[in-house]
Formats: sequence, structure tokens, C-alpha cells
Amino acid sequence: MEMIISALISAVSAILVSLIGNAAYHKSSMEKRKEIDLLQTYRLDQLEKNASRQDQVADRLTLLEKDREITAEKIRHTNQRVSDLEESCRRADAAGRSLFSRTFMK
Repeated sequence: MEMIISALISAVSAILVSLIGNAAYHKSSMEKRKEIDLLQTYRLDQLEKNASRQDQVADRLTLLEKDREITAEKIRHTNQRVSDLEESCRRADAAGRSLFSRTFMK
């Protein structure tokens, strides 16, 4: 009977030691997991900020491209007007009149 009691005491002791070890390991692994989660959250936040900045740059680039197109169209229009005025001056010179007299001396 003493052998059975001593075997039971040994078995219970082994189970207790195993439970205590597992609990300690679980606690330390949970703390490490929390640290990892915090680090991952921080990194995701940083990535989101960078993505937001890149989106803003892309939006500004799109606006600049539109503005460039508008400016190019204005330049084409202005160049056409200058060409028209030059042609008008050439015709006036060919007709023997100056643009000034044709415009202001009516």
C-alpha cells in the first residue's frame, strides 16, 4: 500500500510540476505575443501613413498633369492668336496700311 501512495504522490507531484511549468511558459509566451502584436500594430500604422502620403502625392501629380494640360492648351491658344495677329500685320503691310492706322484711324 505504501508503494501505491508513494507512486500517487510522485504522479501528483509530476503533474503539478508540469502544470506550473506550462503556466509559466504560457504566461511568458503571452507577454511576448503582446509585444509582437504591439510592434505589428505600430508597423501597420506606419505603413498606412506612408500609403496615405503616397496617395496624396499621386493625387497632386494628377492635379499637376491636368494643370499642365490646361496650361499647354492656353499656350497653344495664345500662339494661335499671335500667329493671327502676325498674319493680320503682314496683310496690312501688303495692302500698304499699317495695323495702327487700320485699327485706330477709322
